[in-house]
Amino acid sequence: DITTLRNGGSARITGFEFAYNQQLLLLPQWARGVQIFANATRLRLSGGDQADFSAFAPSNYAGGINFVRPRFSVKLTFTYQGETRQTAVGVSAANGIPAETFNYQGERLRVGLNAQFSLTKQVALFGSMTDINDPGFNIDNTQYPPGAAEYLKQRRRQELGSIITL
Repeated sequence: DITTLRNGGSARITGFEFAYNQQLLLLPQWARGVQIFANATRLRLSGGDQADFSAFAPSNYAGGINFVRPRFSVKLTFTYQGETRQTAVGVSAANGIPAETFNYQGERLRVGLNAQFSLTKQVALFGSMTDINDPGFNIDNTQYPPGAAEYLKQRRRQELGSIITL
């Protein structure tokens, strides 16, 4: 499918999306039920009115492996989001903030694991853990104008930890 959208202003988004899902059928009987999936989005924002696109994420990737049987399932997933431009920062000569300065959320990789076991048709045990790759899951935020040197970027770091659900 090819889809084209037009904006009222002069900003333009171009890019591609890709998705793949496959059930692996040529496995031994005990391994039947394995599925893999992957998807990717890569976008580019250009033209005027770019400030109207807060939280614009130019690159997103996801994938995983599912093992599904009649009474249980185990799912390992990952998501990657590239650096995401957030809101514009007001120009301030007194504070040295030039035009076209934005806040950015740093890139992040999240890996999750879900498992479910059905005791009966009505009752199941379920467990989930996000950020198993980094139990001290961190989000790095920066603020900078185009072309700023690395040492000039203001930084803030949030340490969030993993989320476990039973």
